[in-house]
Amino acid sequence: MIPMALRVGFQHIDASCIGYRNEIQVGEQLSQLPRDSFFITSKLDPPFGTGWPAEMAYKSAMVQMDGCIASHGVASLDLLLFHYPPVQSRGVPLSESACASLQETWRAMEAFYAAGKARALGVSNFCPSTLECVMRTATVTPAVNQVQYHVGMGPDPGGIKSQMDEMGVVLQAYSPLGAGTTDHPRHPELISGELVRSIGAKHGKSGAQVSLRWIVQNGVAVAAESTNERHLASDLDIFDFELDAEDMAMLDAANSPSGHYSFRCDA
Repeated sequence: MIPMALRVGFQHIDASCIGYRNEIQVGEQLSQLPRDSFFITSKLDPPFGTGWPAEMAYKSAMVQMDGCIASHGVASLDLLLFHYPPVQSRGVPLSESACASLQETWRAMEAFYAAGKARALGVSNFCPSTLECVMRTATVTPAVNQVQYHVGMGPDPGGIKSQMDEMGVVLQAYSPLGAGTTDHPRHPELISGELVRSIGAKHGKSGAQVSLRWIVQNGVAVAAESTNERHLASDLDIFDFELDAEDMAMLDAANSPSGHYSFRCDA
């Protein structure tokens, strides 16, 4: 899949240290390619929902990160993300122990970065309270916060976009057309729904291209994926048109597709 994506024009490989369970296969494919032909992001995966105990977090993170670059077959990562915080808060303050775990894990990531094993650090699925916890002790500001972001969530869901802008952190959208998993499939309203389809017809573009273009025009980076070469090529073909003010207003006001999971922050 990676050679196909590069052939189409993609350069960003979005991987994880252990969470996606394909790190060895990713490494095998990357080993056949010139290192300067791709940009690799990988994600540190602490135990989901809890994180490591604070007293174990630094060492556990270092062990996983060293294993990560070994499995990917690279000497360093272009971007390393903290995949998810111990608690994905929805208006509930982080406990002291959860915050301590976050801080110790980030301290390990900073050491990894200082050793030249990652060119940049970031986070994923971080809400304001979790990011603020990290920044109390951090010496390196996250370069990126990767969250779910798509038409139907509004241009600044939970204030996450404005907060990242204030901090100088790039917001990156994953699942821009829906999650693409068994539990949370890509949603047809984001691909062929009446709103995006009608706007696309005006510009000679598909509904999916309209959904992706809306993200880009809101100043958010996109991490797209597909196993279909034609779809990948289509995903890249969004930089030769611009949604007008009326288009953006309608897309900004769209409601999230019924029953579709959306990552949101309340705190």
